[in-house]
Amino acid sequence: PLLSTTTVTIDDNRERECYKPCVDGDLRLVGGNTEYEGRVEVCVSQEWSTVCRDGWDITDATVVCNQLRLSNNTGYLVRYAYDYGIGRGPIFLNDVDCSGDEERLIDCEHNEISVRDCDHFQDAGVYCSPTSIYLTTHTSYGFLCFKLRFALAFFGY
Repeated sequence: PLLSTTTVTIDDNRERECYKPCVDGDLRLVGGNTEYEGRVEVCVSQEWSTVCRDGWDITDATVVCNQLRLSNNTGYLVRYAYDYGIGRGPIFLNDVDCSGDEERLIDCEHNEISVRDCDHFQDAGVYCSPTSIYLTTHTSYGFLCFKLRFALAFFGY
């Protein structure tokens, strides 16, 4: 889960679900059909915000996928907000420029949004490809025994 929850009981004996605030620099992908894709959101001052796609490129997308441990420097594809719905709330990062060595997107060079030069129609998104999917099958009928291994890398749809 992207947010951990806990149930608490308050004075009138009603239970409420409380959300643990995000930690600055955390990332999540929102609006995708799988855990490997979505609009990029970053936690800043314990609030989720989107990332402007100005200057957004494959290196930036790779840092996102690696930070989320959804990829290992392979199989990433930059996608844009219209694929995953339009974000809400603040837009924090603009003109992101990662070298590829960063462990977290927040550590990449960037500008903070100070004037309205970006809107949610310009939110950044990613598709992270799993590095590989392995299928192993063993079948034994006397002399027949085989092992099949597939390694698949996705580079788009």
